[in-house]
Amino acid sequence: MTEFRKVLLVFILFLFTTCGGKEPLNVVLITLDTLRADHLSCYGYQRQTSPNLDRFAAKGVRFKNAFCTIPCTLPSHASIMTGLHPYSLSLGNNNTHLTTEVSTLAEVLKAQGYTTAAFVSSFVLAPETNISQGFGVYDATNDFVVEVLDRSSNVYPGRRHALQTTRRAVEWLRNHTTATQQPFFLWVHYYDPHFPYVPPPEFDRFGTFAQSGTCDLYRRLESKEISMSDVFSIESGVVSDKDIERGIDLYDGAILSMDYSLGILLDALHGSLSNTIFLIVGDHGESLGEHGPVFCHFLLDDPCVRVPLIVVSEGRLPQGQERDDLCSTLDILPTLLSLLRVGQSSLPDSVERSGRDLFAEPIIPPRAVFADDGVKLFMVRTLFSKTLLTEDGNVMTFFDLVASPDEGRFSDPMQSSHDEEAQTLLSEFLVQVQSKKFTSLPMGSKERLESLEALGYLGNSRR
Repeated sequence: MTEFRKVLLVFILFLFTTCGGKEPLNVVLITLDTLRADHLSCYGYQRQTSPNLDRFAAKGVRFKNAFCTIPCTLPSHASIMTGLHPYSLSLGNNNTHLTTEVSTLAEVLKAQGYTTAAFVSSFVLAPETNISQGFGVYDATNDFVVEVLDRSSNVYPGRRHALQTTRRAVEWLRNHTTATQQPFFLWVHYYDPHFPYVPPPEFDRFGTFAQSGTCDLYRRLESKEISMSDVFSIESGVVSDKDIERGIDLYDGAILSMDYSLGILLDALHGSLSNTIFLIVGDHGESLGEHGPVFCHFLLDDPCVRVPLIVVSEGRLPQGQERDDLCSTLDILPTLLSLLRVGQSSLPDSVERSGRDLFAEPIIPPRAVFADDGVKLFMVRTLFSKTLLTEDGNVMTFFDLVASPDEGRFSDPMQSSHDEEAQTLLSEFLVQVQSKKFTSLPMGSKERLESLEALGYLGNSRR
C-alpha cells in the first residue's frame, strides 16, 4: 500500500471516530458457498433445511432478488470485498489472484481501528489469492477428514466442514472479547453445499435413500472410474436420474449441516447483537439439472446466480422485512460503509463503484444487474427479463421471465423489444468497468492446479 493510501485511510479513521460520537459497530460477514436461495426454507423451500437461518432472517431484511457477479468462488468473493465487478479486476476463474491496487472492506475497517479476522473453509480462498488483504487473522483450511456416506473416513483436500470452521471462529471471538474492547470485522466462509456434498450422517435426512449410504456416483468418483469433469459434462451421460435425485437430497443435507454450525456461530454472537451489523450472503448458486448440467455452477441461469442475502442490525433496520427489488453482491460494500457512516468516496483507491446502498432511496427506473461467466457471456438481468450477450453485444439468448419465470423457454431475441435495451445497458456497464481495469496473473502453482482439477474447476468445466 502506498504512503498516500495510508494517509487517506488514517483520515477516514479520524472522520469515522469523530462523527456522531457513537461507539463503532461490529461487522459480521458470513458467506455461504454454492448456496441457492430457493433451497432455504426462509425463501419458500418445502424442506426445512435452514431453521437457524430462518430465525435469524426474521430479525432483519431478506432480499428475494439478489444476484452474484459471477458464478465462481474467488472472483465472486473479490466482488463482495471490493465492490468491483470481476471484469474490472480481471478475475474470471479460481486460478488468479486479487490485485493489491484496490482497497478491500477489511483494509478500510482495519485502518478505522477494527480488529479483522477471517475463517474460510476452502483452499480456493487461500491467502496467496490476496483475498486476505486487510485481515489481521486469516485462518485458512487444511485437509479435513469427514465421515462419508458409507460411514468410512475419507479426506477431502482443501476444504473443511462448517463445524470445524465455526469452532475456530468462536474461539477467536471469545479471546477477542476478553482481550479488547475494539470493534471487530469478522468474516466466516462456509463451503458445505459445494459438490461433492458430504453431510455428516445425522444430517442425511432427506429423500428415499436418507441414511442409506447409497450414492453410486460418489463410489465411481472415488474409484476414479469417472472424473469431476465427467459429472459436469452433459455429453458424458454418466449421471443418472437416480444420481440427481440422491444428489439433491445430499445437497439439502449439506445445507442443513451448515445451518447447524451457523446456529452455533450466531449463538456465540448473541451478546453482540445490539451493536453489530450482520450480512449473510451466498457467493453463487448451483445447477441441479434444471437446464442440463448438474452439481456445478458455471451457467448464468438463476439457479447459479441468484443468491440469498440477509442483513440484520437490531434497532437500525426493519425486522422481518422482505424486499423484491433487484440487488447485486456489488451492493454489499457500499451498504456496509453507509451503515457505518463511511462514504464510498473515502475509499483510498479512488475507483468508482457501481453498487448502491441497499437502504437508500430506490432507483427509478428499476435497475438492471450484471454478471458474467468468466469466459464469454454477460448477463443483463431485470425483474422481468434476462438477456445473455457476448462482449461485443451479440444477443445469444433472451428470456421473458413473466412468460417463463423458470427460464424453461427461450424467446426469440430478434422479436424482442428488450434486445436493444439490453445491448445499451451492457455497453454502458462495460464502459464503466473498463474505465479502470486492473490486471491479474494466474497463480500457476502445480499444487493449486491439481487441487482445482480435483474439484472440477479445470478441464471441461469453466467455473
